[in-house]
Amino acid sequence: MQQSIAKEYLESLKQFHIVYSWGVLHHTGDMWQALDNMRSLVNESGVLVTAIYSDQGLASRTWLRVYRMYSRLPSILRFIILWPACIRLWGPTLLRDALRGRPLHH
Repeated sequence: MQQSIAKEYLESLKQFHIVYSWGVLHHTGDMWQALDNMRSLVNESGVLVTAIYSDQGLASRTWLRVYRMYSRLPSILRFIILWPACIRLWGPTLLRDALRGRPLHH
């Protein structure tokens, strides 16, 4: 089940034995509040599992600059940042898979 971490929605739910989020909470704009909201969903004997991106030094700072440039552009011009970023992220994998005779395998 996928739903919003917004408090209004969470109040309508029961508690669960396993609650997890993978690579999402830091995108909410208030990660700590989202984490606290998730905690309320875990029953007494339950488990809360979450993964967030860690600081990877230069790579993280570079992607932060890319994100800021993207965010500042008018939406009609965002492809200027989006396409090179997509090629950088997925290009090597697509090329490798194509060379192996399995394009778009992933």
